[in-house]
Amino acid sequence: MVQEDGFGELELQFSRWAQARYADRASNGDRLLRLAAASLVYFARRGHLCADLSRIAGTPVPSGLVPSVFSEYPPLPAWESFFGHPSVSDGSGTGDLFVREPGSPRLYLERLWRMETRVGQALAERWEEDGRTIPPPVVERSSGLFGPESVTPALSMAVQRALNSRLLVLTGGPGTGKTSATVRLLLLFFHAGILLPGRIRLSAPTGKAAQRLGESLAHFHKSSSFLSAEEKAFLEAIPQPTTVHRMIGFNPRTGHSEHDAENPLKADLVVVDEMSMMELPLFDRLLSGTPAGAKMILVGDPGQLSSVGPGSVLDDLVLAGKTGSGPVVRLERSWRFPEDSGIGRFARMVGNGESRVLEKALWEQGMPGVEWVDLGEGAPPVLFFDKVLDEYEPYRLSGNAEAAFEALSVFRVLAVHREGERGVAGLSRRLERYWSHRTGVLARKDGPLGRPILILENDGGLDLANGDIGIVPLPGWGDPEYALFRSGSGTVRRIPLSLLPAHGPAFCMTVHKSQGSEYDTVFLILPHELSPVLTRELLYTAVTRARRRVVLFGNRGVFLSAIERRTVRFSGLSGRVVPSRP
Repeated sequence: MVQEDGFGELELQFSRWAQARYADRASNGDRLLRLAAASLVYFARRGHLCADLSRIAGTPVPSGLVPSVFSEYPPLPAWESFFGHPSVSDGSGTGDLFVREPGSPRLYLERLWRMETRVGQALAERWEEDGRTIPPPVVERSSGLFGPESVTPALSMAVQRALNSRLLVLTGGPGTGKTSATVRLLLLFFHAGILLPGRIRLSAPTGKAAQRLGESLAHFHKSSSFLSAEEKAFLEAIPQPTTVHRMIGFNPRTGHSEHDAENPLKADLVVVDEMSMMELPLFDRLLSGTPAGAKMILVGDPGQLSSVGPGSVLDDLVLAGKTGSGPVVRLERSWRFPEDSGIGRFARMVGNGESRVLEKALWEQGMPGVEWVDLGEGAPPVLFFDKVLDEYEPYRLSGNAEAAFEALSVFRVLAVHREGERGVAGLSRRLERYWSHRTGVLARKDGPLGRPILILENDGGLDLANGDIGIVPLPGWGDPEYALFRSGSGTVRRIPLSLLPAHGPAFCMTVHKSQGSEYDTVFLILPHELSPVLTRELLYTAVTRARRRVVLFGNRGVFLSAIERRTVRFSGLSGRVVPSRP
């Protein structure tokens, strides 16, 4: 595990504070105390729940810990003396900085250890089936709802787990029908007579993902001719999806949630989509606020980017499910891509890290729906921006706001970084300038008319969530003093620009911000050199945003090297989830 940057000021401050706290109890472990303090903050800021001392042994210590105490992380036996330091607990006490359970190679910050053990215990209690029997009417209706899909072992298992237990983890790649299967499961609950629509909560970690879930539910409702009037009424009565934060009433200022163990959600079923984005602290709060008897359906693609915060909950659940029993079900068949689809094959190769096979398939044989453009080094040429604006031409020619939103949802430019000439900031500046030239409408101080914008923070008063997409209208679309947003039902609403929370341009977005979205065509622009965030998971996430076509701009060597770089997060959650057996 190569450390690609040094300790930051937060890590160094915590290291100095820890050393000062135990200054009157000096011991041979003080050098390791400083290293442990800085390292655990360092790893937590990069998504890890702990430091696996056996796996980092021999790897370089990040720079910045002055005076330097170690150049490489020592092997696990060298830490044994430190485990007796007053700062380290075995988990049976309270108030210590670190926790190391006896015999374990993992060292935790005490807060993250307690969080992981709480979540593991809560999931372990839900892991086994409850032993309920499926009513015959439900079995009969299952065949009609799923059609020919019901013969697949994975879907049959998903139905059984959903009806017979309190936890289902439904995974699969792009287009495997995860959302469609979830809606059908809701209808089976209706036929089983065990759920009222008002007691169902649908959610996702981000506003954009929640909006996408709502759109999928509405599309299923409108396009499914086999639904009875009663089934349609049931789906219409389910509350609209929302973010997990909003669902549990989390207040970031106080760190408390409206719904917790003392005041749980009034729900019999909680569904969370896009679980790959779920961080452990938020999941801990969600489990605390979910009634013990309520069912949970957790849906996601483990190949996508993990959460920004600490933890990789979905990955840990999938790993726990590899024991052979449990609630983890993976759907394999893609309904979006035919078996011979170039983009489907491309996504699988990227997700599986098949760089050599992909190199031959893409550059020698060709893959339908996948294009490669060598970009060299430095800033993208004008030709790149011409190609982008050509893709946005249907959007520019939209006759009204409704048509503009439809056209905008077809195409997007994705970047790896926020800053730099090939990041969102640099690309957006040039795109907006060229956009003004193409529209012939003078730009205002805050940017050109017709520009799409991305909301960057939640605003409950305006019913806006981080990740929502709006439009500052062109003449003919609406008043340019108002931003336009599309609600979950498809209607367009207006909000004064002066009232908007923090927002930014959205002609181009980071891959992280695109999670939960889908487009017909995606342009992905890569940096000219490797960076810590450019990994297999990021490429897979970007590629799977595209339904029909993906165009990659960059350097071939950088692209192939990124496929080999898989994100690994240290965690002990999977081992806590599977109940111990006698």
